[in-house]
Amino acid sequence: KSFNTIDTSTNKNIMIKNMMNAYYPQDISNKVRSTFRAKQREGQFIGSFACYGYRKDPINKGKLIIDEYAASIVRRIFQMYLSGIMQNTIAKILNEENILCPSMYKQQCGLKYHNGNRLEATTYWTYSSVRRILTDEVYIGNMVQNTSFRSVSKRKAFKLPKEEWIIVENTHEPIIDRETWDRVQNLLARNTKPTKLGMNNHVFAGFIRCGDCERAMVKIRRATGTWFNCGSYNRYGKNSNCTIHSVKMQEL
Repeated sequence: KSFNTIDTSTNKNIMIKNMMNAYYPQDISNKVRSTFRAKQREGQFIGSFACYGYRKDPINKGKLIIDEYAASIVRRIFQMYLSGIMQNTIAKILNEENILCPSMYKQQCGLKYHNGNRLEATTYWTYSSVRRILTDEVYIGNMVQNTSFRSVSKRKAFKLPKEEWIIVENTHEPIIDRETWDRVQNLLARNTKPTKLGMNNHVFAGFIRCGDCERAMVKIRRATGTWFNCGSYNRYGKNSNCTIHSVKMQEL
């Protein structure tokens, strides 16, 4: 109401404009966020890019449809894991066969996709990319959204607790049947070993990284002493596009 009865003085006009400039962007932001949450609860997909194995329906952008090529790789990953092949080995096999990792595949499809969690030098399958597929409910037809919160000030995404995720079941065609999914989740749970804090740690833990690929160096014990190797090379060998970069702990 005060906007209709303001004084015409310069100072008051400036003050009112500043108030309006501060209020309206925040108001619009809240409304947009509220609209997004409502769509998520309805099971509509609101992301810019569909996850690996799916693509956005060209008619209905809020619905996912299967990308047959990528879906065949997803099914193969699940079957390999059920056959006893571990996640690191699955990544090595896919790399040896020159199968594009999810981010590179999306770029090849013409999408301007950037994975904020992936290091720029990583253009291959890794343990984490395989595990992400094995644990994503989207592959059994469930829409999973609101899993992270992006801080504008820090420009970083933070993982939200699972109870805050928005999960709507049976929103699209599944790639993996429920029986296969349950078997894989049981195997993953059995193969998870709890980390013992304080065990096998060293003074450089979390600090030393490869100068080329930027991944963490890993500690290796040899007859000649304790060494650090490039983590990418240690896991994926020549397919990592990096080298061993060995350095002795005593030298550090």
